Amino acid sequence: MPHALTLLVSLLVAFMSEESVLFIVDAHHDESGWYAEPIVAINGGKLRDIVNPSDTSFAPYKKFTAEYFRTGRQYQIFRNDMRLGVMTVTEPDSFFACMQLVAGVTVKLAGQHKITSGEPALAYADAKLRKDFATASTTPQDTAQALQLAQKEFTAKKLSKAGLKKLQLNRIRTVDLDGDGNFEQIATFETSRSVYSKQIKMDMMMIYFLTLVIDDGKVAYSFYISGAEEGDEQGNFASRQDIAGITDIDMDGVAEIVFRNFYYEAWDYTIVGRKAGKWKQQWQGGGGGC
Repeated sequence: MPHALTLLVSLLVAFMSEESVLFIVDAHHDESGWYAEPIVAINGGKLRDIVNPSDTSFAPYKKFTAEYFRTGRQYQIFRNDMRLGVMTVTEPDSFFACMQLVAGVTVKLAGQHKITSGEPALAYADAKLRKDFATASTTPQDTAQALQLAQKEFTAKKLSKAGLKKLQLNRIRTVDLDGDGNFEQIATFETSRSVYSKQIKMDMMMIYFLTLVIDDGKVAYSFYISGAEEGDEQGNFASRQDIAGITDIDMDGVAEIVFRNFYYEAWDYTIVGRKAGKWKQQWQGGGGGC
């Protein structure tokens, strides 16, 4: 193999195998500032936990903080892989009593971009350039179609008519996830109904949650979960899922969708992507809680 080609292949292998970290950048609930939290480590397109769940010591947290949360370290911030600005680490060791990794940051954004509580952005520890994904305003027709598909999904789960009447659309995003010029929708829904528990002899408020990825008017991916708002007889609480971001993690031209899952006093992340033509969950982990 010619020397120049050998060098090129070596550089490409090194580029693809370089370890990186995907962060979420969000605002505090009281909008008093911003924080960054690592979601997942990436190596050669493969995803792994930032900290091994079986390691209960503080050592991996300290190691991560020393490398990625050094005071003054900066990262590019993205939304839909479009560059928004830069974040700078200011409080590198602000993880709390519960096992989690969080750093206080400042953000400097271009133009009219904003990061507010519930409208986060993403950041990478690498400097790789990713092509941004086109977005569009969600039309009333898109919303109506999403609600109709959600009703069918909930009906298939044998949800009562009373529950269907309370169905609400929490969030919807319209994005060209695969760069083919056609837009897909990512939508989250929930509904509720009161259920009498013979075991505890009282009514429980059951929450039913659904996430859909809609492609060409059809459900390409769905996630459904139910639970009691205050916990059921087995201690299962309601959980919800929100859209944390859209990004091409493995740089194959098709976006991955990052969801943030909220549980009782805990949270983690789910990454959904398209492989072999099908949308499915690729990874779940990270987050924190007590």
